[in-house]
Amino acid sequence: MKQTFRRTTQQPCCPTTSSWLSWLLVLVALFLPPPAHARSLTLDQAVSLALRKSVKVAKSRQLLRQVDAKRKSVRGNLLPQLSVEGNLLYWDDDVAFDFGLDKLQIAPGCEQTAACMLPLLTAFDFGPIREQITAQLTVQIAQPITPLYQIFKGYQAAKLGAQAARVGVRLSAQQVADAARQAYIRVKQAQGSVSIAQAAVKQVQAQLKTVKAFRRAGLSSRNDVLKVQVGLARAQGAAVQAKAGLELATAALAIEIGLPPSEEIEPRERFADPPPSFELTFGACIERAAKRRPELKAVALQKRIAEKSSEATRGAMLPQLSAIGSYQRTEGQGFAMPKNAFFVGGVLSWKFTWGTSYYAYREAQEKVVNAELTQRQARDGVYLDVKKAYLELKTAEQQLFIARVAVKQAEESYRIEEAKYKKSSATTTDVLDAQLSLSRSKLSYNNALYGWYLSHSALGRAMGEEPMTGRTL
Repeated sequence: MKQTFRRTTQQPCCPTTSSWLSWLLVLVALFLPPPAHARSLTLDQAVSLALRKSVKVAKSRQLLRQVDAKRKSVRGNLLPQLSVEGNLLYWDDDVAFDFGLDKLQIAPGCEQTAACMLPLLTAFDFGPIREQITAQLTVQIAQPITPLYQIFKGYQAAKLGAQAARVGVRLSAQQVADAARQAYIRVKQAQGSVSIAQAAVKQVQAQLKTVKAFRRAGLSSRNDVLKVQVGLARAQGAAVQAKAGLELATAALAIEIGLPPSEEIEPRERFADPPPSFELTFGACIERAAKRRPELKAVALQKRIAEKSSEATRGAMLPQLSAIGSYQRTEGQGFAMPKNAFFVGGVLSWKFTWGTSYYAYREAQEKVVNAELTQRQARDGVYLDVKKAYLELKTAEQQLFIARVAVKQAEESYRIEEAKYKKSSATTTDVLDAQLSLSRSKLSYNNALYGWYLSHSALGRAMGEEPMTGRTL
């Protein structure tokens, strides 16, 4: 009898290759950085980010600090001007007081008088006229009197300049915030276009599935399948184009709010559909713009600055009278110079510049006239801005209503054509045409909807209002 032996293999105690691979994948997953997620932003957050990182706003604020420092500098000229001056000198030798008695020649007949006077002169010691080390300290205070008019007008002009710089900060902030808002709305518009294009692809894919089923049942031809496949390719191409538009709009938004262009952003603001009605009349919009537009406030301040500068220039033609007081402390100058001395008085000067000051005043007056013309031009420009934005908003309202009706009609047409095709009463071309018309109608409505919000934002900017947040939409 032949014995057979079964050969058994013992499993090794070490891990297999597959287990090693599994552990390696786990470790890699633990140490790899997490996948980057899109930054989710509301409209308020996007605008705040743009204002915080805007170079334009930072420059306008820096200019405000610069102009305000100038205002404070001019203000100091209204106060008395105090100056302190001193010196400490070391001379080659001191200068002693000497009557020159050793060189005195006595006239004949005066011997007796000289004999009486000489002891008296030698008895007095006046000390040196100037010591080898001398020092002097002078403290002087001067208060302009007639120049106060010119200085005060210059201070008023500098103060108005600070107000104009403050208005400039507000204008820069409005422009940056509005640009961020416009970019945000365009991203939402591009997202809507992508959704519409993707929905169209799904519709054509469902239609292709139906046509292929009909083909297998012998109810449609190969040409019908090819037509739907061509329509699917066209819809997929539109979807690719819509995604490219979304990427471009997102990059533009990232740049506007100070983020890297490659930053992924997910706008999560919900815009009302349909949007709220706009109740203001054109006259009310003009009134708001006249009160709130920073540009009008800026040119009005520039006109007042020109007026104050003109008045300051006129003050330069007046005589310059100043009050002055001085205290002087002297050391090492002997008995001839008092150690302490002071005086008060006035200084009057009047320069004759042969018409220089007069024509400088005339130039300043012409600047006032130019500022008035600029102000009038700015008012006309604001009126046209409001008019244009108001008409565009009203046009957007009408376009939105028309697009809404067109979508309803296109949806009904597509439903009818699809039902007819299933009953073999319509061709694939009819269904594709209806589907294309529906996609175009939805895209038009999407553009009209966000076009309304863009026009609404433009009108708010034209009226000088701060860009509205998503909550007010």
